[in-house]
Amino acid sequence: MTRVPIVYDVREREFIRPDVYHFFDEYYRTHASKENCEFDLLTQGFSPEGNLIVAATRPPINSTYEQVFCLNEKQTFQFELGTNKIRPLPAKYKVEHYGTWNSGDVPRR
Repeated sequence: MTRVPIVYDVREREFIRPDVYHFFDEYYRTHASKENCEFDLLTQGFSPEGNLIVAATRPPINSTYEQVFCLNEKQTFQFELGTNKIRPLPAKYKVEHYGTWNSGDVPRR
């Protein structure tokens, strides 16, 4: 299963779906010298600047073929939406959530 973030751009009033897998493929090829390696991505939230915070993890082992993994443990990144640049974040980085939501806040019909 591939998870792809969908972001609503308030200024432009449109949804965007950045091709994060393409840019992470390039990142691992360049920074880890691994081509066609496997990873899973999970969107964690947003940075204070409005960029995506994405966690890359090692996918489950599949015995039906020989897997090449990009990483051994979870890595957290900031993905800059305007430039498509990826910046690794510290291992202990915690995403801050700037809003709160309570299911009781939604009006019932």
